[in-house]
Amino acid sequence: MLSESTAFLYDDNAPWAVRVIEVKRGVDRVDAKVDEVKAEVAELKTDVAELKTDVAEIKTQMKSLDERLTTQVNDVKLQVMSMEMQVDDVRESLRNQSYSLCNYTAI
Repeated sequence: MLSESTAFLYDDNAPWAVRVIEVKRGVDRVDAKVDEVKAEVAELKTDVAELKTDVAEIKTQMKSLDERLTTQVNDVKLQVMSMEMQVDDVRESLRNQSYSLCNYTAI
């Protein structure tokens, strides 16, 4: 009896053996799909890492640009203040000259 049942276990044509083979094929297909998805996930992770690097680089460039623009704006403000002072000096000089002319003509 043991030998017959053992022989039955190794019979590839037995109904349960056919089902096991079908299940194994199904498992193999699922494993192949899982491997494919894993490869896609790995590729996406690589893409995300590259994007993070690009974003960090852009942030650095933007910070540098912001610092340069801030410096340029401050320089322009200083130039405007200097020009305003020069204009005030010219106005004062013109007032003094006008006052002097008025006094000179009055004498």
